[in-house]
Amino acid sequence: AALMATTGSCTELRSPILSGDRTMDHSVLVMRNHSLSEGLLDDIALAIKTHSSIPPLPKGITVEDAYVALPHLVKRITGDQPGGLKAGVTNTAIQAFLGLEEALLGMLYDSSAAKDGLDLPFIEGRKIECEMGIRLNADGSPLAVGPAVELVNLDFSVPEDLTAGNLILCNMGTDRFILGNMTPWDQFDFSLLTHVDITVIQDGKTRLTTSPLDSLGGPQSALDWCVTKSATLKLPITQNCVLLTGTCGVALPGEPGNYEVNYGALGSIKFSITNA
Repeated sequence: AALMATTGSCTELRSPILSGDRTMDHSVLVMRNHSLSEGLLDDIALAIKTHSSIPPLPKGITVEDAYVALPHLVKRITGDQPGGLKAGVTNTAIQAFLGLEEALLGMLYDSSAAKDGLDLPFIEGRKIECEMGIRLNADGSPLAVGPAVELVNLDFSVPEDLTAGNLILCNMGTDRFILGNMTPWDQFDFSLLTHVDITVIQDGKTRLTTSPLDSLGGPQSALDWCVTKSATLKLPITQNCVLLTGTCGVALPGEPGNYEVNYGALGSIKFSITNA
């Protein structure tokens, strides 16, 4: 189920991770033995790097199987330097459809970050997602928070392969992300989020209006869930890495055009998508 929004500062979050109770090196990829073939991971990694369709996947890959294999996939794409974490499938209706009781957690690549104002190539099937972004200390505590846009690309060549386990195994389509103006966490007025609309404007036309509290109840509760989950799964957090807190509203087709994603008082993110 979606988490309720919290109020106040980070000191109100009481997870053992944020309180400093750490029993593992949480800054590197932890490689556990997995049950999937190395060739399969090679094929998935190649599809991700080339923005191609995911090849047919074996039946019965569970959420647990996929989480164990995920660091092996990420290493094939980004080496030993992951770029952070991302919440996915935060919409409770989609969770129910996939048989889930909570959101999923994926990883960002070191090469995922893009600059505000960038001109991106059009890629068939790529989606635009409005999110909140958080920069983290290596211990999982928050440094700063602000607007974020994620571009995701995931196309299963076999439609029936769309399962929770396979979403994790394919890292939920991680591709690029753009951060807006980041405010130090302890200086951010979280009460603003109840009054802010996120508006996506493409070539002067409004494509989406949504709330920054739409995913996991907002960045405070998303932080607590994601950091705690990352420790359980042994997914790494590195100094100054990025956490994306999940899609607010719906994902939009990344069609060619000039985009402004406006977060009201929090600023805006601009980018373009053009045909090659």
